[in-house]
Amino acid sequence: MIRLAIAVALTREALELMIMDEPTIHLDTDGRRGLVNLLKNFRKGGHMISQLIIVSHDRELEEAADIV
Repeated sequence: MIRLAIAVALTREALELMIMDEPTIHLDTDGRRGLVNLLKNFRKGGHMISQLIIVSHDRELEEAADIV
């Protein structure tokens, strides 16, 4: 369900704001790594999210952030 919600949100052309609250809470190690890679590559692919706020205790998500 979490993956589906993230996928639906990321398929839009441009988003002004996306807030993720503990997006990795129910993901295994491979799922967490996949989400981090998805977020890092999403910007490189020309997709636009003006602002992404992630609330998490998962330090691995810091790799996808510009500002921590």
